[in-house]
Amino acid sequence: MRRLLWRQVVPTEVLLQAAIRKYQDDQPLSDIFVAGNGAVCCARRVPDSAEVLVWPEGLIGSPVSWTGRPRLPILRIFAFDGSVTYAFTKDQLLRVRPGEVDILHTASKPIRDAHLSPDGQHIVWLEKADMSTPAYS
Repeated sequence: MRRLLWRQVVPTEVLLQAAIRKYQDDQPLSDIFVAGNGAVCCARRVPDSAEVLVWPEGLIGSPVSWTGRPRLPILRIFAFDGSVTYAFTKDQLLRVRPGEVDILHTASKPIRDAHLSPDGQHIVWLEKADMSTPAYS
């Protein structure tokens, strides 16, 4: 027999310290991730392209570019574990490491979303559906 337990709790108020600016950039930044080891990753965006930036020791100093100048058509970074970043373009799933970009999969339809499993072994993604064909036969 399985049981589902539930308990109501009263949330407490949490006060955050004043923010400290750690980095500033002329280009927009997005898709920020913090790995278990404290490393931080994000995308530096320019029109139609992005660059993967990493702070290997946390937000200390300037970031390291894993991809060089913004040239990849990255739509979104979806996972980062401190040593590998996963991202997708319009139709490709990418694995990004320092100085290296691997295409893991090329989709037949535009990719809408992607996720990496907690154990880092499985990637799932959604592709834009063709509305002219029924989803179920």
